[in-house]
Amino acid sequence: MHTEEKLALSGELDRFFGDLGFRLELFESARRKLDVYLASEFNVFSYIAPDENRLSDIIAELLNPEGKHGQGEVFLREFLKVLRVEPQGHGRCRVVREQATAFIPQSQRRIDILVDIDGFGIGIENKPWAGEQPDQLSAYWEYLRARYGDRCLLVYLSGGGDHPQSIPAEEWERLKGEGKLKVLAYSGAFKEWLVSCYKECSAEKVRWFLRDFVDFVEGTFRNQPEESGGEEHGR
Repeated sequence: MHTEEKLALSGELDRFFGDLGFRLELFESARRKLDVYLASEFNVFSYIAPDENRLSDIIAELLNPEGKHGQGEVFLREFLKVLRVEPQGHGRCRVVREQATAFIPQSQRRIDILVDIDGFGIGIENKPWAGEQPDQLSAYWEYLRARYGDRCLLVYLSGGGDHPQSIPAEEWERLKGEGKLKVLAYSGAFKEWLVSCYKECSAEKVRWFLRDFVDFVEGTFRNQPEESGGEEHGR
């Protein structure tokens, strides 16, 4: 490349980056003005910094028809849609945090969230980051079957849709085929649930909270793989 061509190219690059810098300054100026009304970078979850237990508290509160969100069964109904579950009867619903597995010998274990809908039990094990204890999911399934018989479902909620390790492969395949154990990813179906809750929510205060929750999930789990739909048992 001749010297004249190099100078011309250098001039073009200088103009390009000069224009780019000017546009970025305009963008930042406009954003600062809009943030007086939108606060686009504010997110309550950046201050809460929820761990696994706090996330379970929040999920249980949203699922509870008697929760302080004031939306009744709306969020629970949307969750059942995600799970593709239709329990018979939609009367009394009880949501319990840290449900002791009292119906089996390993009664010292506790399921993160138990949703009881007219005697239909949904056990939710929330594992956004940490792994499981030995035989943990097997024990939870044993408890649900002992308490509810065939009217139960075990949900494994993981950061990226990873499959539970604490259940034998053959048992996983059987329960998956029967629709009794489902895996949800924070980055997939769980986020979809939050978005649907946001759309159906009538309380603006709760809508903002749900929007922040969605942003938190996207920012925290965006590098995680999407859930694979339960085609294989994790190794």
